[in-house]
Amino acid sequence: MVDLNWENFKAEVLKSRGLFLVDFWSPVCSPCQKMSLILDNVSQEVKEVKFGKVNILEEPEIARNYKIPATPTIIIFKDGEVIERAAGLRSEQVIINKLNSLMGL
Repeated sequence: MVDLNWENFKAEVLKSRGLFLVDFWSPVCSPCQKMSLILDNVSQEVKEVKFGKVNILEEPEIARNYKIPATPTIIIFKDGEVIERAAGLRSEQVIINKLNSLMGL
């Protein structure tokens, strides 16, 4: 999972081909820690998708730009465009199912 910041977000996410899941998190958010573990597992299972994370306390500009309402929030990009977003903790299987359905688009 790539640590994303203002300097690399455009190159890593917006210029990326295919699916890229970005986890917006905060170190003071307990559900974010659980989501991080879930996404680590998902990234091992769904190799066709790229994964990254944004610490909203260190990168508030990115969080504002994508109107992050709460943490954890995941945004899925396809070819640099937002195609899906979800706030709150999600199960591993729900995320895998969503990614598998989006890979067919």
